[in-house]
Amino acid sequence: NYGQKGRSKSENVILDCLFDEKEGIYYVLDIMCWSNHPVYDSETDFRFFWLASKFQEIPQIMEKSPNNPYKFIPLPNFPCTKEAISNAVNSATFDIDGLLFYHKRTHYTFGSTPLVVWLKPYMLPEILEIEVPEKLLAERPDNYSNYAAHLEHVAEMKKKQEEERKKKGKTPPKGRGAGGGDWKEVKEPRKKKGGKSPGGPQQGMEYCENNQPEREPYSKRTYGQDFKMDVSVDVDEDDIETCDTMAAIPE
Repeated sequence: NYGQKGRSKSENVILDCLFDEKEGIYYVLDIMCWSNHPVYDSETDFRFFWLASKFQEIPQIMEKSPNNPYKFIPLPNFPCTKEAISNAVNSATFDIDGLLFYHKRTHYTFGSTPLVVWLKPYMLPEILEIEVPEKLLAERPDNYSNYAAHLEHVAEMKKKQEEERKKKGKTPPKGRGAGGGDWKEVKEPRKKKGGKSPGGPQQGMEYCENNQPEREPYSKRTYGQDFKMDVSVDVDEDDIETCDTMAAIPE
């Protein structure tokens, strides 16, 4: 917000968001830092409370204005009980893309973690025995049979992608000089006039092959693609009370 008085470049706010490019809205999933106060190591309950309280203090960030070109809208979250999830899904005033389940006691975790799980609405009857409207069931792909088969399909796809990547060979790392590889510092003897060397050290550079395995970049967290979990149809409410749910907005 370039019109904010007294703002400091050193005050950072870091939010985990989904961006709706068509509407120009950032839907906020989580918070990592507010005014230089990091909350990465805080539990989910506190982070959600902190996020809600900060947005209540500055409601202007939820409205579009000349000084605030994008809206920031926190997504609603609900207790993880069958009744609460069912009410949230059936009374939603927007199109639900999916539900994101957070473990209450987990810290903010980068990358893949089984403590944050993403499910599509049509998966709820199978996984949690929660009924959803017919229009959400109609979104189920024709090739979807059950969640366990879906995970196996995702694992096979990732394996094929890895094999194709290996066939194409290593990708030269960017910013490492022409042609890829790494630069390393070596010691070379200092040569005297006449071609002889006194054996003294001299700074030099030698080009060497990069044998480090290629790192796969982080991808969007998608349902079933970043983790694998055992599925049990018989779910008791006591088993899921340690989680929170969040209804996610479509892209």
